Amino acid sequence: RPGTDSCTQNVKAALEDLAWVHSAGVRRLWPDRLAVSVYEHEPFARWGDDGLVTAAGLVFRPSPEEFPKDLPWLAGSDERAPQVTARFRAWQPRFAAQGLGLLGMAVDARGAWTLKTDAGFTIALGTDDIEPRVERFLRAYPHIANAGLPAHIDMRYSNGLAVRWRDARTAARAATHSQSSRS
Repeated sequence: RPGTDSCTQNVKAALEDLAWVHSAGVRRLWPDRLAVSVYEHEPFARWGDDGLVTAAGLVFRPSPEEFPKDLPWLAGSDERAPQVTARFRAWQPRFAAQGLGLLGMAVDARGAWTLKTDAGFTIALGTDDIEPRVERFLRAYPHIANAGLPAHIDMRYSNGLAVRWRDARTAARAATHSQSSRS
C-alpha cells in the first residue's frame, strides 16, 4: 500500500510529541495492523517551576497536574540538567551519611550553586571549587549541627564558611564558642 511508511512515521512522530513519551517505535504488520512500542520518561526530580527531569538529565514538560509528589527539586538552564542531576545523585548519599537529606539544588545563570536541605537550611557554594566546598561542608557539618540550627551556610570563602543561625541565642552561643576556641 502506498504511503504506509509515511503513516507509521506520522504515528511515531505523534506519539513522541507526547510529554511523557521518551521514544516510540511503530512498524506495520501485514496486512492491516501496526505494532507500537512506547518508552516512557521516568521522572527523577522536578525541574524548575514547570518541568521534570530524568536521572540522565533529560528535561520534559508534562502538565503540572501530572507531576508526581515528593520529588526533589532541581533547577538551572536545560543545558545544565545532566550536570545538575549527576551532582545531585553523587552528593545525595554523601549528605545522607551525615544524617542530612538534600531536598533540592539549583545553579543560576552565573553558575552559582545553592543546595536546600531537609534540616531547613540552604548552602551557598558559589561558582568555583564546588567539589572542595562540598567536602569542606561535609567535614564541618557535625560541628555546625552540635552548635545549633543553621538557617543558611555560606561556603563561598576560600578557607572557611559563614553560618546564619535560626535564632539569636544560638548565634550568641556559637560566637562565644568561636571566641573561646581561638584563645
